[in-house]
Amino acid sequence: MCIAIYSKRGNELPTKEILSRCYKANPDGAGFAYNFNGTVYVQKGFFDFEKFYQALSECDKRYNLKEQGVLLHFRIATHGGVDSGNGHPFPLSDKTEKLKKPQSKCRYAVIHNGIISCTSSAARKGNLSDTALFVRDYLAKIAKFQDWFVCHDTPRLIHQMIDSKMAILNHKGEIIATEGFHKGTDGNYYSNYSYQESLYDYGFWENYYGFSLKDTVVTDDGDEFPLMRLRSGEAIQYDNGTLEEYRDDYHRFFPTFTTMDGDVYALFEDWEEEDLGLIPADLLSYMGAGKIINPKAPLDEHGIRFLDFRADSFAVVSP
Repeated sequence: MCIAIYSKRGNELPTKEILSRCYKANPDGAGFAYNFNGTVYVQKGFFDFEKFYQALSECDKRYNLKEQGVLLHFRIATHGGVDSGNGHPFPLSDKTEKLKKPQSKCRYAVIHNGIISCTSSAARKGNLSDTALFVRDYLAKIAKFQDWFVCHDTPRLIHQMIDSKMAILNHKGEIIATEGFHKGTDGNYYSNYSYQESLYDYGFWENYYGFSLKDTVVTDDGDEFPLMRLRSGEAIQYDNGTLEEYRDDYHRFFPTFTTMDGDVYALFEDWEEEDLGLIPADLLSYMGAGKIINPKAPLDEHGIRFLDFRADSFAVVSP
């Protein structure tokens, strides 16, 4: 789905380790934008992490990016080609060719994480992504209104239009963003948790960071037991402290479930949506122990607030 990151003036950029993790999880192109002397500069279309990091480091040495506003983006393609033109950040423009340039100067730059329904249908028919179309056909029109950037209703309006996460940098180094970003321990703002150490990488099941996998669910032959499927906007809080947020680019292909007792299982086999009501247990791989939370409101007065268990799927062990 991508990860969008913004760093406010006065804050250090994410470490190389964090950025490498973001690139590994979102490998369809990286880019960044920053302001300097009344201009926003965009560099995007990096398909090699070391080249991306070298370019970012050179800009940091030359322009002291801690004192500038910075946008960073790592892409998973959902619409549009995997190319530099569809990479983020986008300059805020109604001109297609300017949107696609790997390097540009502008007054505003935009990054996005999510799928934009109002432009996704058109994106499927062409070579521009849903984000590029939204910037060109919608956001560029909003930006023609005086004081649009400083109006406190602007992020709310954008969120109502796209129902996903977007951040915009201006030529002064100021950043506005829709809801959905969270502040990391390093002071930077992240659109999801793929910057953290994950239970999987994009080799999928090659590396689980220390979890030993059970081959199948263990229970008596013929037993059925309920499962709670991880949904969009939710996350699994594992007992080891790892947080795994729902990601449409992963979990819709490899759905993840918890049991009432707090065991976590993933389905890595071919499946159809209608098959998820009753799943052969020997297709489920054990991932660890944990429960589902709402990452936007993870705590109450008693500590972590787990969501009430819902039985939206069942597993069955064949006799």
